[in-house]
Amino acid sequence: MADADLPTVRRLEAAGFRAWPAEKVSYDGTWSVRTTPGLPTRRSNSVTPLDRSDCDGLERRLPGLRARFADAGFPITFRITPLTGQRLVDQLDERGWPVITPSLVMRAELGSMPDAGAEAEMVSAAAFCRAGISIGAIDAARSAPLEALFARVPGKTGLFVLSVDGKPAAKAMCTVDGALAGIYEVATATSFRGKGLARKVVSAALGFARGNGARAGFLMVDENNAPAIALYKTFGFSTAYPYEYRAEPETT
Repeated sequence: MADADLPTVRRLEAAGFRAWPAEKVSYDGTWSVRTTPGLPTRRSNSVTPLDRSDCDGLERRLPGLRARFADAGFPITFRITPLTGQRLVDQLDERGWPVITPSLVMRAELGSMPDAGAEAEMVSAAAFCRAGISIGAIDAARSAPLEALFARVPGKTGLFVLSVDGKPAAKAMCTVDGALAGIYEVATATSFRGKGLARKVVSAALGFARGNGARAGFLMVDENNAPAIALYKTFGFSTAYPYEYRAEPETT
């Protein structure tokens, strides 16, 4: 991660924080501590170090972090980006904190992208969550806190669902933060995969981004999700930097 362009990383991480706002945000030094009770996703419940030099005092800082994450019902989870100092990563390695979901942040200019998302409908947060439950991408218990999260997004938000024969088949979310747009929550129902529906909902999301003044877009994807990465590359996305999560091992 040492070769990443750090100003770009900072900009995209900050935009990601705003696009996916946690319910509770605090700081421990330059570590951003984000927790969201009731929404058990790592994106909503993680510690993101923002300065490579802030690596000291892990043992001293862990009890306070444990208390904050216990309130959220989630283990302490670090989001490791190129902004994380190697000494901190080494300490997590020494303590046996496993790597979870190695992923990529991808970025693209939006100027000349194709627009083929007319079939996707922009819907309310409640309808989007209902579609996600139908698709199998959102757990029913996650619906209410996810709707609350959408309500906290400060920028413009577009929630898109594509239905086939009246049944939700694919979905995607777009947030616009000035000239930068984030793409989230892309999913296709298992029975509809391989039919180009993800391309259509992503196209709709990117069309929303361009229509609201965004000139560049970013998204996050599991580095092992080859079909999704291949799709995003057709829109001009390329890797900006890798990231991963590290969760504290359970004690027995």
